[in-house]
Amino acid sequence: MTDPNNDSLTQSCRVGLLLLAGLVCALWTGGCASSNPPSGFARGQVADMLPKLALVATGPLAAVLTNADAFSADFTLTITAGGGAPAKLSGRLLTGGGKLRLAADFSPSHRRLAADECDVIWNGATGQGYVVSEALQGYAPLAGGVHFSNVLTQVVTGGPDRLEDHPLDQANVTLLGENDQMFRLLVSRALDLDFLPVRIQSMNGPDLFTLTLSNLQRVRPGSGDFLVPYGFTKFAGAGALIDELVIRQQNFFGGSSGEPGEQPAGTPAAHYGNASQVP
Repeated sequence: MTDPNNDSLTQSCRVGLLLLAGLVCALWTGGCASSNPPSGFARGQVADMLPKLALVATGPLAAVLTNADAFSADFTLTITAGGGAPAKLSGRLLTGGGKLRLAADFSPSHRRLAADECDVIWNGATGQGYVVSEALQGYAPLAGGVHFSNVLTQVVTGGPDRLEDHPLDQANVTLLGENDQMFRLLVSRALDLDFLPVRIQSMNGPDLFTLTLSNLQRVRPGSGDFLVPYGFTKFAGAGALIDELVIRQQNFFGGSSGEPGEQPAGTPAAHYGNASQVP
């Protein structure tokens, strides 16, 4: 004789197993979907933006920022090339002793990939520098830049009064370089920080840019803050380094093993372990 209680129990188990199987399938499908590259991911951002960052850093920014006292700051850099849509980078800036370092994060806003972080280091006195990739444990030399023979500054009225509680003035800055090169900049300067530029906007050239600084701190740069880490591999040029970074990106989203891991969102692009803050 069949026990109706046992039949009820058996039916309940079957329903439970079916629900469990459905849940596992849903989780598996969702997991597979999330492993695909996001549709908004710009694979070419490193290849496109890193050369532009190096060009700006070794030219106008070096001329304006390396004459200031040593400081560090967060930066946002917007570049508009040839009238196209603006592209934005963010990261950390350090300057001192005529040297400049920009640690830029090239990842999309929703991800932080080690392969998307690069530093541009520039020595204004020697006209030499490097692109450094922590993910590749490598670097590539930069040379040339723009040598400016004259810098003309004219204070103008109007414009923003304050930025992060720093009182500001504005100045038109004209940089005159070799071969009749000329850059015109609109610079907002912090009056309480010895006229330190906190916003720099280019007014001419094929690639227009705006650099905005925040969280400024006076620092004493460490001896290694403008040097390539010991043991890093030298690439023949920035192009070869960028090519390798692009391959790392493609491997990451293709699911290949051995590529750099993902960092939590909000991880800084880089930090300067030897720099100490000046009160």
